[in-house]
Amino acid sequence: MEGTMPAELTISALRRDDLHALGGLFAAHTGRPADLSTLAGWIDTWPSAGARGPEGLVGYAVCRGFAPDVAELAALLVAPASRDRGVGARLVAHVEDTCRARGLAAIVTVASSGYRVQGEKRSSRPFYEGLGYRVVLETAATSVLAHDLGSSP
Repeated sequence: MEGTMPAELTISALRRDDLHALGGLFAAHTGRPADLSTLAGWIDTWPSAGARGPEGLVGYAVCRGFAPDVAELAALLVAPASRDRGVGARLVAHVEDTCRARGLAAIVTVASSGYRVQGEKRSSRPFYEGLGYRVVLETAATSVLAHDLGSSP
């Protein structure tokens, strides 16, 4: 069961000055560097969200284009010390609200066991399904999920 998000955390759109911290979170999770140039382009153009606390950036969600009226939630990561407290759900809610405000109709995302990470690999599929996303395509290693922004979870 997910706990309560700490009051000292705030959720807002990512800024370019978040890129260094975002890269650090990504590298700690995956063991490889983030493509900060690509991520900068996405946060300049598409909805994004950062969770910030006294220690700085503890999570992020970044969208990119998928179709003219559909965004792809391409990256969602919460630092291990901040997980299971509602941070991920708040990040997703922020990008969903921003997508709706921009007139986008849906969001797609991918949950895959094929991505390499440092430490324990947890499937994100149950998390997304709990937020109202549904599987639209599935392979042995990957689930593609979609959420109609006109519906609620």
